[in-house]
Amino acid sequence: MPRIQIDPNIIDSFKCALHETVTRSTMPAKQIADRLGVAYRTLLEYCDEASPSNLPSRYLPGLLAIADNPALIVYLAHQANRVTYPVPVGATASDHAMGALLRETGEALQEVSAALSDGELRKDELDRCTKQLEEVAGAATSAIEVLRRRVRAPEPVAPWLRAAGQR
Repeated sequence: MPRIQIDPNIIDSFKCALHETVTRSTMPAKQIADRLGVAYRTLLEYCDEASPSNLPSRYLPGLLAIADNPALIVYLAHQANRVTYPVPVGATASDHAMGALLRETGEALQEVSAALSDGELRKDELDRCTKQLEEVAGAATSAIEVLRRRVRAPEPVAPWLRAAGQR
């Protein structure tokens, strides 16, 4: 099987993003290494642009979950022409629905951009874009309702606690 050649500029950028993620996390790099199950020096070697050692892919999910610096995931998303957004800790189903809406919106806008890229819009492209945008609009309407339900009503104030002149 032929060996795959990897562009060294991508590796350097990956290593730079990896270094940023590991060294600028609120968790010390030593603790990140311990939680990943790798030696501290080995983790630092993976981050070193001059080192021929590369982070094995099996460590990526754990690293991305442990380190609270998003530099590496943002870099990877950028390489795949994607965007990232944070999901709050303790996210509810409606938070994940909002995330899905953001993703669908991005995909719909990407479809519109692709359709317009050649300067001509065909009927099939118009139909496809219209369908996607209408789906996003429907999802957005649902999201607005979810948000409205989550708004807390103001606490009632007892009449004797109101400031003078307020009714």
